[in-house]
Amino acid sequence: MAAGGTPTGVTAGGCHTEGVDDVDDAAVPAEIMCVDCGGRCGLLSVPEPDWGFQPGDVVAYRCSDCGDRWDLIVPDTEMGGSSGD
Repeated sequence: MAAGGTPTGVTAGGCHTEGVDDVDDAAVPAEIMCVDCGGRCGLLSVPEPDWGFQPGDVVAYRCSDCGDRWDLIVPDTEMGGSSGD
């Protein structure tokens, strides 16, 4: 979790990360919380050995409680603050 209790990492479609053990620099957490049941979803995807997960990659998670699968897109962490004006 980031300062102030804000979840970090991948967000999409109501899913949010628990901030547990980031897999690599692209902010792909090892686990996220399932929005359907509140259970823990473990990472199914394996990063490329040479460069890990990259922005735009699709990563898959499976909930250990309800069995739902969540496919999320790795965000571009460098896009943040500049509007290019």
